[in-house]
Amino acid sequence: MPVPANQLQQLNAVMGDHEKRIESLKGQIKNMQEEIAVHETLLNLGRDSNLISALNSLADDPKLATSIADRADKYFAEKGVKFPPGTKLKVKGGGSQLVVEAEIKQGHFDYKAVWDQGNGFSSAPIDEADDRK
Repeated sequence: MPVPANQLQQLNAVMGDHEKRIESLKGQIKNMQEEIAVHETLLNLGRDSNLISALNSLADDPKLATSIADRADKYFAEKGVKFPPGTKLKVKGGGSQLVVEAEIKQGHFDYKAVWDQGNGFSSAPIDEADDRK
């Protein structure tokens, strides 16, 4: 006696549920991999002695900070700092009010890493970072 047709339909429905769950899990894994890449980037930047040296130079020379404000990407590249492609860099203020911001996009994650001469380092998703202002 063969498997009844209604049971085969049930089997097909159950298999469809498993296919949907697999696709959902693959999407979650992709999102987690993209987020891991962001955190790895932030860790690498935080450990980059070239970045710390470049920030020290800006802190030591307020005129330098003003002069590179419109070409921050070139300044950091010349100092050997490697940001992910598409990173938007901003240098604002000067003296004890110097702020350096990097807007980093990886996958569907948009993060902002900030060094504020008065308040130190921070990073957060851009919508959260903007809410902190």
